[in-house]
Amino acid sequence: MKILQIILYVLLIPIFAGSIYLSELHNNYTWFGRCGSLITVIPIIISILDFYSDREAIFFAKHNYMRIAPNNVEELAKKYWPVKVLINSVITIIGTIIWGY
Repeated sequence: MKILQIILYVLLIPIFAGSIYLSELHNNYTWFGRCGSLITVIPIIISILDFYSDREAIFFAKHNYMRIAPNNVEELAKKYWPVKVLINSVITIIGTIIWGY
């Protein structure tokens, strides 16, 4: 699932650049507004994927299934989870502002 999340993050760049290009090309900035809706939806999709990934981890822990993970997996989760939530929130806010533009 991490590869899909990375692809979605990278996909934001051509969507944004393409919308600016199409807006300039056609002299119609509704393309830029449409881009905002996609920029808003992508972080939400990433958050949903994270949610189901966490649910899977809870299921494995509850039913005593073994997963191969580094010993410091909880430290890494505590360290990077707030950063990921912040990034997704900022991207969603930017997308919403563009969408409302």
